[in-house]
Amino acid sequence: MLTSSRRYIYKGNSKFGAITIENLEGGDQSSLKYRLFVDGEEVWNTVVLSPPPPANDKTGSSFWDRLKIAV
Repeated sequence: MLTSSRRYIYKGNSKFGAITIENLEGGDQSSLKYRLFVDGEEVWNTVVLSPPPPANDKTGSSFWDRLKIAV
């Protein structure tokens, strides 16, 4: 049973969380998927997407290049 509400799942003797991070097609965004398993069955999951890059991004492509401009 998959649900989208946040709540504490108190049942079960064994709990395991799995995280998957992937680049989306095109490479401009990425996704983080979290899945919760209780007693070996997936009981909850959620996906978080990174924000799209700005349309007029004229800074360097790396974090360190952007930090140089901001300082």
